[in-house]
Amino acid sequence: MIEALVSVSLMAVVGTAVLSGLSTSHISGAHVERQSVGENIARNQMAAIFSSTYVVNGGTYVAVATPSGYSVTATTAELDPLTPDPNVQKVIVRVFFEGVEVFHLETVNIN
Repeated sequence: MIEALVSVSLMAVVGTAVLSGLSTSHISGAHVERQSVGENIARNQMAAIFSSTYVVNGGTYVAVATPSGYSVTATTAELDPLTPDPNVQKVIVRVFFEGVEVFHLETVNIN
């Protein structure tokens, strides 16, 4: 009787540990997938920016199509506010999944 109780208790502890590990793995995998999709969207957005008409500093570029649940913004800013140059800009691309930022990418664009 005691042996059965010990073995059932041991199996419960081991089972809980295994299920906890699987849950953590699933959550981590979903996070990595969101970041990977976000990176691909950001790269597509950057490619679209570099092949489109130059937008003045302080403006936004047209967003590329995204999968369901994702959105992307592409804004421009002065690269160096102390010495503004209208032909050089910093482009900031942010990718969101269900309203939460999952990827952020910045680069320089020259007219």
